[in-house]
Amino acid sequence: MLWKNLTVFIFFICFNSANAKEDFSKLGIYVDTFIGTGGEGNTFPGALRPWGMVSVNPHTNYTSPIGMITGQPVAPSGYYFGEKTIKGFGQTHLSGVGCPDLGAPVVGIKTGNQKFKKSQSKYSNERAWPGYYSVILDDFKTLVEVTATKRVGVHKITFPPGIPAHIFISASKNLSWTGDEGFVEFKSDQEIVGWSSTGKFCNKNNVRKVFFAARVNKHPKEFGNYDGDEGAFWSFENEGPIELYVGVSYTSIENAQNNLDVETEGKDFDKLLFEAQDDWEKTLGRIKIKGGTPKERTLFYTSLYRSLIHPNVVSDVSGDYPLYGKEGIGSNKFYERYGVFSMWDTYRNVHALLSLIYPEKQQAMLLTLEDMAKEASYAPQWELIGNEVNMMVGDPALSIFAEGVAKGFYFKNLDELYRILYKGATEDSDEGRRPGNLIYKTLGYIPHKTSGVWGAVSTTLEYNYHDWSLAQIAGFLGKEEDKKNLLKQANGWKGLFDKDTFTLRPKDKKGRWIKAFNPKAIKGEHLLKAGGPGFVEGSAYQYAYMVPHGIKELINLHGGESEFKKHLEDVFKKGDFTLWNEPDMAYPYLFTYLENGISITQSLVKEILHKNFDNNPKGLPGNEDVGTLSAWYVFSSLGFYPADPASGEYRVGIPTFEEINITLGDKVLRIRKHPSLISEVQFDGLLLLHAAVNHAELVKGGVLDFGQ
Repeated sequence: MLWKNLTVFIFFICFNSANAKEDFSKLGIYVDTFIGTGGEGNTFPGALRPWGMVSVNPHTNYTSPIGMITGQPVAPSGYYFGEKTIKGFGQTHLSGVGCPDLGAPVVGIKTGNQKFKKSQSKYSNERAWPGYYSVILDDFKTLVEVTATKRVGVHKITFPPGIPAHIFISASKNLSWTGDEGFVEFKSDQEIVGWSSTGKFCNKNNVRKVFFAARVNKHPKEFGNYDGDEGAFWSFENEGPIELYVGVSYTSIENAQNNLDVETEGKDFDKLLFEAQDDWEKTLGRIKIKGGTPKERTLFYTSLYRSLIHPNVVSDVSGDYPLYGKEGIGSNKFYERYGVFSMWDTYRNVHALLSLIYPEKQQAMLLTLEDMAKEASYAPQWELIGNEVNMMVGDPALSIFAEGVAKGFYFKNLDELYRILYKGATEDSDEGRRPGNLIYKTLGYIPHKTSGVWGAVSTTLEYNYHDWSLAQIAGFLGKEEDKKNLLKQANGWKGLFDKDTFTLRPKDKKGRWIKAFNPKAIKGEHLLKAGGPGFVEGSAYQYAYMVPHGIKELINLHGGESEFKKHLEDVFKKGDFTLWNEPDMAYPYLFTYLENGISITQSLVKEILHKNFDNNPKGLPGNEDVGTLSAWYVFSSLGFYPADPASGEYRVGIPTFEEINITLGDKVLRIRKHPSLISEVQFDGLLLLHAAVNHAELVKGGVLDFGQ
């Protein structure tokens, strides 16, 4: 009888509070945060603010190195859809990455006897939308609801009446591979402070303490530590809903306390939930759509949502933040500091999306990256909360900086920044920030199996594009000799073009093609590292057109437009295009460089959107890659794409919706499908002759009409 009454009690609370909150949202109802939480998407359904430091998320799976090797479901965010139990709720997470990290601190919830390490439970009735997640922990007959401020995780826990109830904070257990290390102490019966050690992302050397301060809104019946000083608990009895607030900082316990005080003062769960949903509504609302199917609207706004998670704020309310590449704390109150720059992925489209729709955020990110480069005396590559993890290849920050210059963003001292970037791009070393750089400069390419280089062709191509990007900054600053030198480096890809296979093919140090070359191979590079010989996470076909700055020259090397078109079409017809691999994401848009090629692009984009995305947990075609896959979907639905992001140009495709209105400050960009046009695109009534539109034109507002 007790369980029956509790079921009715929990359902009543869940139904009434959830429906009231859900009715409030206009665009948030189109966001399905469970898309990508199964399969290989590596996303999570938990609650956060746009670009928030904190994300409150259930942990169903702790991925170990052995588990990854043996093929167990990978859950870098701690959550994998369909797992049987919830083990706790973490406060900090990474979305769409390949390895676990953060997840700290972890909140555990249970009823009955106190067994601190056994608080996992079967669960049901999951509900989630932007800024909100809720679930029933079946074994404990408890409803858990969570929301977040920018730096505080907010929990509302409704325990069943008449049963001892417990909340735990674990400082030592999180998602990272650093080992169990943490510290907790009580400041009062209602407040604890501490830190949790995280790091070893993909077995790299990064280490970061997550400092926290946690507070409950009611006095407990009992409280104390467990596992020495690595865990803490509160016990309650017949208290009704308990609200728990967990402030986080990457700099100090004092700043975590201040973040908690400032962002929650005088506000309860419901007030903070309303603010979170309002924040998302305003943020998503910069793009309004008309038409499309319910599924298309869900996929669009979910993709936009996923594009706005990282890079995320890492500075405190006070302005303090961890320095990059060195020990110490910096402080700045003029703009927020950001972290989690997965730039091998995001330079291709995420920063272009932010530059257009959320320029104030991109401005702060550019200033953050400028600060980082000056702090470390080199450009970041894959930055994770102040640590460099050196994942992937290339020098991608150069492209992001060049894009910022091309689009008119502000830099504090561009000359000083340029000197750091130029030194890094031209240094005579095969080690350090740019593995293989000396031999790359000497030969014009990196030979196959060069020590310390993952994927000689892939790395060459990345350096080529990023050096071309830096050359654009050199030209902007009037440094013509530097520009000439950089453009020479940027042309190295031409020496790797193989007229027999129409691919960019690995060579040895003597300039000879490697033997037994299979352009379809996606394995064989450096043992466990993915990619065919000479390539990173892909095949030669998936890199055959990865020269964003040289497409017109590549067309000539193919023997003209006809041959280029034939071989590019073969990539799609023979199944060698894979959307999950970033280097070939722009390929559908390359047909727009050909005469009358726009119709091919439009047909391909429609097909790819339809076949590769679905509104279910396995609805992403691969790893989300920190927003990159979602940004591709957003751009492609808008009708254009940054195939060459550092140029400030977008190649046109076809919009998904009948009409799209984008708010750009005090201007509006209107995108329409126009029934009187056929395979034509007009901007403010003028035909786009080159199937491209420039960023500077779009931000002025106007009407972009597409033929159907």
